[in-house]
Amino acid sequence: MFNETYLKEIGIRLRKLREREKLTQPKLFSKLEQIRFGVDISKDDKINDKGRGKQFISNLENGNYEPGLSIDYALAYCKLFNVSLDYIYFGTESYKPSYDEIKELTGFTDDALNMLEKLKMDDKKFIFVLNKFLSSNLSDSFVNLIHSYFEYYNLYRKKQEMNKAYINYIESKGLIINDPDKVTFDFYPEERDYITLFKISNQSNDLAEKLKKCGDK
Repeated sequence: MFNETYLKEIGIRLRKLREREKLTQPKLFSKLEQIRFGVDISKDDKINDKGRGKQFISNLENGNYEPGLSIDYALAYCKLFNVSLDYIYFGTESYKPSYDEIKELTGFTDDALNMLEKLKMDDKKFIFVLNKFLSSNLSDSFVNLIHSYFEYYNLYRKKQEMNKAYINYIESKGLIINDPDKVTFDFYPEERDYITLFKISNQSNDLAEKLKKCGDK
């Protein structure tokens, strides 16, 4: 009824849904049957690893099932994984990822995600600009700028550590320092700070120009 490519594409989406929830093929089949008939068959050996449940799901995921995914099973998939029939059959609507999935995919912490959610509600302009910066046209420049900021920050921390070590050395010699904030380690290469700040300035201007070319201020 359906061509082989179409069945395999459906199968790929079905496998991703199952793996997303870390379900075995027999466990998934049991859940689908429970949705369809309201009966728990998870302990039925004939349907589990040695039975038709595992083979049925395997055939669906490999696109080897003819005539393909029936509507009753498709609806059970939709209910179980909170997706639409459009996603199941055509892939035109992706499922909504869970909070934990977003954390895993982005690497953001709870605090970072909460802040982004708050900004989305309170400062839509910031989120609009952030989305622009992360677009394909600007993302490289934006990431380079962030790296330069970190480089400058790390240099600043290193400078502070060197100054602290220098002060400890002076005090160990019995000298008294009245104002530690004014003590600077003379051998610290100040030009490194200037070079990094110059890089940040250039990259900021470059990013601003690219943003203007996208039609934004």
